[in-house]
Amino acid sequence: MHISALAFTGIKAFAGRQALDIKPFQLIYGANSSGKSTILQALLLLKQSAPRAYGAESGVLEFRGGSLDLGGYRTFVYGHDVTRPFTLELGLREYEGTFRSLFAPDLRVSITFGYADGDLDQEPVVVGLTLTDAAGAVEFVHDRARHTLMLANATSSASLVDRWIAASPAIVSTRQRTNPVPMPTEADKLWLRQWARTHGLVTTQGWVPYWSPTDVGRGKTGRPYGGSLTAPRNRILQDFVFSWYNWAFEFGFTLADALNDVIYVGPLRDFPRRVVTDASDATGMGVRGERLVLHLARRQDLVDRVNVAFGVLEIPYKLEVKQLRAEGTEEALGDVAVAVLTDVRSGITVSPADVGFGISQILPVVVQLVGNVDRLILIEQPEIHLHPKMQSRLADIIIQSVTSNRNTVLVETHSEHLLFRAQRRMRDESFDGWNAESLGVAYVMSADGRSEIRQLAMGKSGELMDPWPDGFFDDRLDDLFASI
Repeated sequence: MHISALAFTGIKAFAGRQALDIKPFQLIYGANSSGKSTILQALLLLKQSAPRAYGAESGVLEFRGGSLDLGGYRTFVYGHDVTRPFTLELGLREYEGTFRSLFAPDLRVSITFGYADGDLDQEPVVVGLTLTDAAGAVEFVHDRARHTLMLANATSSASLVDRWIAASPAIVSTRQRTNPVPMPTEADKLWLRQWARTHGLVTTQGWVPYWSPTDVGRGKTGRPYGGSLTAPRNRILQDFVFSWYNWAFEFGFTLADALNDVIYVGPLRDFPRRVVTDASDATGMGVRGERLVLHLARRQDLVDRVNVAFGVLEIPYKLEVKQLRAEGTEEALGDVAVAVLTDVRSGITVSPADVGFGISQILPVVVQLVGNVDRLILIEQPEIHLHPKMQSRLADIIIQSVTSNRNTVLVETHSEHLLFRAQRRMRDESFDGWNAESLGVAYVMSADGRSEIRQLAMGKSGELMDPWPDGFFDDRLDDLFASI
C-alpha cells in the first residue's frame, strides 16, 4: 500500500478542504509563505504521530517529533482557533492483502482531530474517522463514544457482502478446506447484509480498526439463528467475519507501513564536517543529513550509487567514506567516520568541508533518491545552492528514482529547471515508463490570508494545459522584455 493522495481541511492557512493527487514526480510551487510546506507537514504529522496513536485508545497527535516541530494544536489549526477540528485524509492504493476484495484496491482514510467535548485540558483525539473505497461503494463511519466503526448504510453492507461472495472461491482455495462454506442463497445474502448493517461493529484503536465484529464466536453468539455450529448460515457468518477480521488486521499494519515509508529531506541540510561521530543507536541519515556520513559508512553499496549520480550531475568528484576503528575510540566516541572527495580532474583528495557548499546540500537528496525503493520521498528546496544546470540534471536523478526504484517523489520548490527538464524527458522519451501520468504540478495560491491548491493539467507531451498562475515564472519574462 502506498499513499497516492492527500487532502486536508482547517490547517495552517487552509480553511476549506484542499486535495492533491500525488503523482510519481509531484512538484509543488508557490510564493514564499503561501503554504507549500504545509502540504508536507500534513503527511509528516501523521507519520511521526503513528507510533503513539496506534497505542492510544482515542488516538493522539505528536506535534513535536523526529521529523519536525509543529508547535502544537493551536499553531497547526486554521486561525489558531482551538475550538475548531481539522481533518487529514489519505488516499491509499495497491492494497495487496489476501482479502483485498473486501474493500477494493483503493481506499480513502479521513481522520478528524479535535478536543473531545471542548475539554482543552486534555490532548486532542480522533473525533471522526471514515474509511471509504475509491468508488464510494463501501463506507465505514466512526462512533466516537463507543470507539467503533460501523457500515454507513445499507448500500455499504450490500457491497461488502457482494465482494465477500465474489472472493469466496479464492478464500476457500487459500485455506484448502475439505468442508467449504456453502455458497449463500439469495435469502442468505439478504440476511447477511442486514446482519452486517446492524451487528458489524469494528473496534478502533487510535486511527484504525483492529478487531472483528464481536457478535460472533463459539456458543450462543456464534449461532445467532440457533441450531448447530455447522449449520449453513452459521458457517457462512463465521467465514464472513473471519474475512472481515483479516482485512481489519492487515489494514492496520499496512497503513502503519505506508506512513513509515515516508522519507523527509528538510530544506536546510547540515554544514559538512571533516569527522563525524555518533554514540547513539540512531539509524538513517536524519532529516538534515546530520548522520549522512555514518549512514554511508554502514552502507557502502550506496557510495557506488552516489558516484554514478555524481556523474549524471557532472560533479567532478569521487566520494569515499571510511569508518574509523581504533582501540578505545568506539567506547569513547561511538561510531566515527570520515568522508573524502577525490577531484577526478587533478587527483587531489579533499574533505566535503573544502568544496562548494552546494555538494553538501545536494548529497542528502541524492542519497535518498538512489538508496530507497517503493518509498514516498518528501524534499523541500532541493535546488538550494545549485547551479541551474545541476538543477536540471537533478530532475534526471529524480526521474530515474521514479522509473527504476518505483519511488514517489514530492518536491516543494521554486526551481523552474526541475519542471522544464521533466517536460523535456517526456518529449525525448529518455526514460521508459516516463509519461504525462508520471508528472504532477501543483501551485499554492494565497489571498487575504487564505491559501488553496491548484493542480495544473498536463498534456501528453508534457505541456501544461492550464495557464500559469500569476507570478509563476513571470518575473524572468518581465525583466527580459521590460522597457529600458
